[in-house]
This record gives sequence, C-alpha cells and structure tokens, in this order.
Amino acid sequence: MLLKFTTADIFNSTIVDQTTGDVVFRVATPGLQARSRSRSASSLFSTLSSETSASGSTPLERVTTLFGADDTALAEITWVGEAVTHIRIGEEGLDGNHQLFAADFVKILADETLVPTRMEYVWRIMSDSLELLDDDSDTVGVEHSDSVCLDEQLLPARRKGTGRTFLEFTGRIPSDELPEVILTYLLITNLRERIYWVARYVCGKNGALHSKNPLNRLRRQATRSFANLRDTILRRT
Repeated sequence: MLLKFTTADIFNSTIVDQTTGDVVFRVATPGLQARSRSRSASSLFSTLSSETSASGSTPLERVTTLFGADDTALAEITWVGEAVTHIRIGEEGLDGNHQLFAADFVKILADETLVPTRMEYVWRIMSDSLELLDDDSDTVGVEHSDSVCLDEQLLPARRKGTGRTFLEFTGRIPSDELPEVILTYLLITNLRERIYWVARYVCGKNGALHSKNPLNRLRRQATRSFANLRDTILRRT
C-alpha cells in the first residue's frame, strides 16, 4: 500500500491511497504553522534547551486530529508547546508519549536510532531515511519525502520542496493498527530531526566521544540535550 500526503504540511493534509485515489485519512492541526525540516545543529540545541526551561509566556495548546475516510475522529494528539500532554486513540486515553513508545528501549547508534512502539513496531531513524520495522526487524514501511510518483515509480522531486510525502507499506499492517501507526509516524516526525542530530553529536563519526576532539564541547551539550529529549518522550504531563 502506498499512501500520499496531499500537502507539504503533513500535520494538515489529506492522506490518499496512491493506487486508487481514495481518501484513507485526514490530518488536521488548527493553528499550526508549517515548519522547515532543516535547521542547524546549534539552533537545534538551543531549541531543546529552551523547551525545558521556564518561559515567561504560556505555551500554546493545540490538537492534531486523525480522521478516517468517513470523517470520524480516530485519534488525537494534544500539544502544549512542543510537549505532548495527551493522546487519544479510539476510546483509549494516554498520558503523553511514554505510553505509546518504549522509551527505555530506544537505541542510539552512530548511524541510526531505533524507537520501539507499544505495538512492537520499531521506527528506524537515519540521516536520510525513516523506516518501520516489525518484531522480526523486517522493513514493513518506508517514508519517501519530497517525492513524486510517475508511472507508478517514486522519484525525488526535481525542485527541492515541491514534492510530497509518501508512506510505502511493504508488509501487511492490519487495518485496525494503521491509525496508530500513522499517529506514531506524526510523533516521530516531530522528534526525528532532534533525535538524529543529538545522536550524531553524542556518538560522533566513530560512535565514541573523544576528549581532545574539537567537537567535544558541542557533543557534551548534545548529551545534555539527549537527556532533555528522552524526558520529552517520557513526559507524563
């Protein structure tokens, strides 16, 4: 199955089956401004630090809703600033990320980060790709960002930023699990950039810290940022 987000902003988009053209889901986040996926490492660390510090203003609360093809609300994510304070999936309420992701089992490696979900799927985050693995570590889903579909083939957009995001599911995912998979995708996308850059600067190219390396100070800052990031995943309120 190949799903296409019809707008560049995946948090405000219709999701269609690329083969049939049928609407599968719709994502709506009123009041959310689309953000660039590209930021420098220094601005990234500043953002991470500011998220855990006291602020003089009250963070904005907003809600991301995942609708089904019949416009029934299937799931919701409530945000206060960048923090997830509540998740609803069907009739089930969850108090933030920690009940949806197995944060204690996140693996931070030099070239990839593995984030397990409660459904025993694992999101594999790399510098230029995002994959969904099953409990046998087989790839069952792949993200194709900034792409176009021509003659049933996915290709990078000729001009950067003009393509759309596609989710290609290469393995069978039960229909009753698909809404939660989409929900975890949205959450991972929100954390992805931070997870990748923190991992790169904590581990370095060789997967280890070196005290005489000129990037050591930046990596120590990244280590603190990773602690903040894990708090973000585990945050209960």
